[in-house]
Amino acid sequence: MINQVMFLYHDHHTTTHRGSNKTSHKLINKYYWPNMHVAINEYIKACEKCTRYNYIRTKRLGKMNIIPTPNKVMNLLAVKINSAQEAADFFLDVCYHCGAPSKLITDQGSHFVAELTRAIIESCNTTHILATPHHPTSNAQTERFNTTFAPALSKLTSDQTLDWDEFLQHVIYAYNTSKHTTTSLTPIQIMFTRENQLIMDPKKMKISLMKPNEYYEKAKQSRVLFFNHVKLNIKHLHQLVKTRHDKNRPDPKYVKGDLVLVRVIIRTSKFQEKFEGPYRITNQIGSATFIVKIENLDNDENTNYTKQVTTADMKHIFSFEVV
Repeated sequence: MINQVMFLYHDHHTTTHRGSNKTSHKLINKYYWPNMHVAINEYIKACEKCTRYNYIRTKRLGKMNIIPTPNKVMNLLAVKINSAQEAADFFLDVCYHCGAPSKLITDQGSHFVAELTRAIIESCNTTHILATPHHPTSNAQTERFNTTFAPALSKLTSDQTLDWDEFLQHVIYAYNTSKHTTTSLTPIQIMFTRENQLIMDPKKMKISLMKPNEYYEKAKQSRVLFFNHVKLNIKHLHQLVKTRHDKNRPDPKYVKGDLVLVRVIIRTSKFQEKFEGPYRITNQIGSATFIVKIENLDNDENTNYTKQVTTADMKHIFSFEVV
């Protein structure tokens, strides 16, 4: 009886799948059963059409995962084409100057996943981590730098924007010699434990030279002081940002085997469903990153299709049972 009533007041074409409050308002003076409001909420939560087509009007799902603040000296290279050869050469150039990194985070561009690039990275014993598609926060340091770098570069280029590579090093120099809001120091200071003399600064009339052994000891002491100062500043600001971000934010939990719907990133029509599926979680590769496999019971095509998604782009699939 309850299912039939709920269908008429929620699923019927004259009620158009309204939300919990509006559905309750239509039922409250006409019907009664124990735990009526709970049943209405559970029924609507389990409604497949509502799950697939409704917008999410709460804050974006998931608590904040703190990432390391970009406090290093940045290095960029302009290339004519995004080829595997260019990517491999740039990676080796970094290795020759700074040593092989323990891990490398990139997007899933063809030049990063090509056989040549993967072979070079593996030969350097570097762990290659691929960012989740359409999820820029999985490579947040780079994306955060881009929000500073791109506007600065656009202010120097001409209207045709064909000469942007001529100003690349100018923008990098300005960034590396500017104080970082979080660390309160410049990347040059953190890297070399000294203030950088800008090219437009007046010439110093008096200079002093230190003995090599004296410079080494002073550099070690300065580095410890700088690093401790930076760590305290980063920890304090990270906590403030996380507290503000996590306040009143939903944080659903997922485990291997859960049945979920996944957000449709590119929609061709406003009437298209916002979430597709169902998918089954087959593996967890990060605190908020999962591998899901299509769970298509009606169609045998693409039964092995998998994709990498994050908790912000998933929804649980619920079922409704009358108690």
